[in-house]
Parts: sequence; C-alpha cells; structure tokens
Amino acid sequence: MSERRRQYFIDQKVQGNLLAVLVIVQLGLVSVLLLILYGDINTLIEEHIYRIHSKGVNSWLEILRLLAITMTTFLALNIFLLYVAHTAWSRYIKKIISQFSLVLDHIMKREFSDSMLPVKSGHPMMQLVQQWYTEEKQRRLEIDGLLDELTGYMNTDFTQNDRMELQKTLENYRQLLNSR
Repeated sequence: MSERRRQYFIDQKVQGNLLAVLVIVQLGLVSVLLLILYGDINTLIEEHIYRIHSKGVNSWLEILRLLAITMTTFLALNIFLLYVAHTAWSRYIKKIISQFSLVLDHIMKREFSDSMLPVKSGHPMMQLVQQWYTEEKQRRLEIDGLLDELTGYMNTDFTQNDRMELQKTLENYRQLLNSR
C-alpha cells in the first residue's frame, strides 16, 4: 500500500503547482470575503446601534442575508475556479495524449523515417515513448538487415521450389512487418 502512494498519476511538478495555487487562491478568496463580510456587518451594526433594543427591529435577518450573499459568492467563485482548473487540466492532458497517440501511430505503422520524427516533450511519459520509438526504430533496422541478409542466400544450392517458398516466406514476413 505504501508503494502505491509514491506513484504519481500526473506530473509531480504540475501536481505541486496545482496544490500551491489551490491553497493560495482559497486563502485569498476567504480573506477577501471575510473582509467584505466584516465591513458589511460593521456597517449594519453602525446603522442599528441606537435601534438595537427596539421591539420592531430584527437585524438578524439582515445578518443572515449578508452571510447568504457571502457564501453564495464564495460558492460561485469556487465553481468558476474549478471550471477554469478543469479546462486547463483537460488541455494539458489532451496535448500529452495527442503527442503520445502520434508516436504510437508511427510505431504501429512501422514508420521510422526522419520526416516522421515524433514530437518532443519534457513530460516523463513522452521521454519513455521517445525511448521506445528509438528502440523500435533500431529493431526495425536490424530486422530489415536480417531480411536483406536472408535474400542473399537465394543463390545457394536450393531447388527451385525451395527458393520460391523462401521468397514467399520472406515477402510475407516483410508484409507482416509493414502492416503491423
């Protein structure tokens, strides 16, 4: 269980930044709303200071109204900030996933030409995918070299049937490598 807590499912840097921004924004928001509430309640007390003991005056409703407005504002601002954070996070994830998909498509199609170089990114996942791309490219070069070497043996003492079968097998093997 303690092993699972060390896994980061998002960037450690982004996770830390999001947490820091969340704490700072919430502290700032609460501070500003408390100052506004303090000012409004002070104004309300000033207005009712000499009428507080009269029977017809009920200042609790006004205080509750101020609290309701403050809490509604706090909730609305938090929902808006949550939407902004969600939008920014979704864009970040989509950017990484699109880069990952691009590299994955090249690998699956076995397209390793220099014009098809994958997008470089500083994200750790993209560095691993880049390493995988490089390994697959090297593997493809080695397989192609092996296939070329095998075709060189076509002129040895094989019967015509053996050569045809070998040629057919080699062509099928190349097609499998290209279609994968």
